[in-house]
Amino acid sequence: MQSLSRICASLARLRASLIGLRAARIAASATLGLSLWATPALLSDAVSAARAEPAAPRVGHSGYPIPRYVSVKANEARLRRGPGTDYPILWVLTRRGLPVRIIGEYDHWRRVELHNGERGWMHKALLSGRRTAIMLGATRELHAQPLEQAARVARIGEATPLRLNRCEAEWCEAQGKGVRGWAPKSRLWGVGLDEEFD
Repeated sequence: MQSLSRICASLARLRASLIGLRAARIAASATLGLSLWATPALLSDAVSAARAEPAAPRVGHSGYPIPRYVSVKANEARLRRGPGTDYPILWVLTRRGLPVRIIGEYDHWRRVELHNGERGWMHKALLSGRRTAIMLGATRELHAQPLEQAARVARIGEATPLRLNRCEAEWCEAQGKGVRGWAPKSRLWGVGLDEEFD
C-alpha cells in the first residue's frame, strides 16, 4: 500500500515537472522565437542571453569568447535547426570564407548567426578562425588609405567575403580576389566595432 502511494506521488511530481517544462518551452518559443526542439539547457541559455543588456561576452566550453566572429571553411556547409545531424537543414552555405558569428556552443556544435540575421547550428569542423567580412550597404568600396576622402581602389560585390588583415579603431584593411584596400568598420559585417587586431 505504501509503495503504491509512493509511486502515485512520484507520478504526480513527474507530471507536474513535464507540465512546467512544456509551459517554459512554449513561453520561450513565443517570446524568443525559438522552436520547440530546444532542450531545457538551450532555453535557459537563450533566456539568460535575452535578459542580459547589453549582452556581456562570456567564455564557451571551447575556451573562446562568445559571441565571436569566424568564417566558413568548407565549400558546402549545412546550417541546421539544432546541434546534430538528425536536425533538419535550414540552409546550405556554398560560399567559402563567409563570416558567421558564434553565439552559442554545444559539444562539437556551434550556434551561429549569418549577416542576414538567420540563425542555426554548424559543426565546428566546418568553421575556421580566419577573419573575414562582407561589406553592407549601397557603398561597397575599398579605399587606398583609411580615410573617407582617399582614392577608391575597388568596388566589392554583395556578400563577397573579404579577408581581414588588420583592423584599427574605425577602419579595416581587407583583401579579396586580387584587390586590397581599406573599408570603414561600420560598413563591415564580420568584425566588432570595438575590435582591433593585426
